[in-house]
Amino acid sequence: MKHVALYILMALLPVTVLAQSDGTEDSYWQETATGTLVAMDTSSAGQDCTLIPRMATYQSRPLSGPGPFSRLQLSRCGLIFSGHKADMSLLQIRPGAAEVYQDALPPSDAAQLPWGWRNMVGSRADYQLFWLDPRKAELRSVQLTLPQSQTQRPNWRPLWAAAVQPAAQPWLPAEISVQRLADDPTVEWLVLPGNAQVPIRLFNAHTGVPRQLSVPAVNTGFTLMPLMADPDQDGLAERMYLLSTDGLLLQYDWQSELGWQPSIVADFRQSGWQFDGSWQRISARWPVTQGWQQGDVFVLQGRDADGYRLLVLRRPVGLQRVFDLTDIADHVDLNKAGWQRPLAARPVSAAKILAGIVYLPLSQDPDTLAYNQIEVLQLFSGTALYAPSTLKLPAVQQAPLRLVPANGKYQLWSAEQLIVPEVQRLDPSCLFCVETLTPQHMQQQQQLAMFRYEQVY
Repeated sequence: MKHVALYILMALLPVTVLAQSDGTEDSYWQETATGTLVAMDTSSAGQDCTLIPRMATYQSRPLSGPGPFSRLQLSRCGLIFSGHKADMSLLQIRPGAAEVYQDALPPSDAAQLPWGWRNMVGSRADYQLFWLDPRKAELRSVQLTLPQSQTQRPNWRPLWAAAVQPAAQPWLPAEISVQRLADDPTVEWLVLPGNAQVPIRLFNAHTGVPRQLSVPAVNTGFTLMPLMADPDQDGLAERMYLLSTDGLLLQYDWQSELGWQPSIVADFRQSGWQFDGSWQRISARWPVTQGWQQGDVFVLQGRDADGYRLLVLRRPVGLQRVFDLTDIADHVDLNKAGWQRPLAARPVSAAKILAGIVYLPLSQDPDTLAYNQIEVLQLFSGTALYAPSTLKLPAVQQAPLRLVPANGKYQLWSAEQLIVPEVQRLDPSCLFCVETLTPQHMQQQQQLAMFRYEQVY
């Protein structure tokens, strides 16, 4: 028997749109219980929602390619497509039924729902979106095709929904990304943190079907997204890192005959801190008192009863031991494996790392991602770049920091506000020295070739 798909045509309510200076209009849409979109007027779009953000923030992510929109974010206002200027048009889509939508998101920006997106079939207008919905305890995915005109209805097609046990959300934006893993390279996976029994959760990005990853249980909980690594640069993740909320840093390596093999990189559980903000890993080469070392650098953001903290761990290649808090210096000491320091206020994003310098935007308000100061430190040592180390900004900023070339050097801007007039880089000629970052330095870092690790028999 041939199955024919039936579609119910719904009459659209008149939509109130606002004209912008670029000649386009805003549009607002609400998902119904049947998975279709109906238009909203301006007052309904802003109901139970603070001012709909038009500017780029650390909650939003850049969109690439042509088209009217350059940023996308998920907030209490729903999915917001916006431009690079405040006077450009926006597209708002509220997932879920209107009467229960507000229960799906945290009560403030103090907690962030993990979400992600990707382009579909190479088209700039087609997106696959995925996000956690704690109200329904599920991971959702939809396909969205943007219309040619702002007055037309977007093509919104729910793809799948998978059950997920509710867990704590990070207090900084977290991205769900599509990964290919070495143990099953034919399928694309969404990789999420789990719980003590199932530390890592996998979901088929196309179908939502979960897969059990064969790794041992661990007596702790998780908030932050796992990090992937591809040591042999073949496009598949052979290594995964997982950081527990109480500070246990785990590594999982794929071995074709043995499966995923766990090991402990560091154990900071005795610190009493909560690692539920953000974390990053980079491969780097850093100076020490005698020569240079190369390996992994982990940048962790945590908090305790006294406030927020930044911790950096350097792990040289080939060093196989478990680091703990005794390896972390409270002041500048390159003989230690890393450093930590309290922060003057709450971070609003993961650290921006440029040429060995950490820029960390901070806010005094726990319910916003706007910031009014920036912590500036040398990545490998924690040495302050300025005195004091925290830059006080003349006005509150929302837009992410961006690097801009200017007169043979580089500057840091937030939207139209100049933040750092002359960006510095670590000077390799001496410890703790810096120099002005120039285009010549950036050209020196241009990739010429990629050499994969090979085993010699």
